Amino acid sequence: MGQKGDLHTIFNLVERGIFKPVIDRVLPLADAREGHRVVEAGEQFGKVVMVP
Repeated sequence: MGQKGDLHTIFNLVERGIFKPVIDRVLPLADAREGHRVVEAGEQFGKVVMVP
């Protein structure tokens, strides 16, 4: 994965708006099964985010 310092660098870049992670979709936690299905099928481009 990388060094702990690398994670801090990435967070800093995100905070400054230089690095923007690609989010494919945001799903409620109740739809976790669908989120896993999407990832396993390779249907996403970017991250699949689960929220409470």
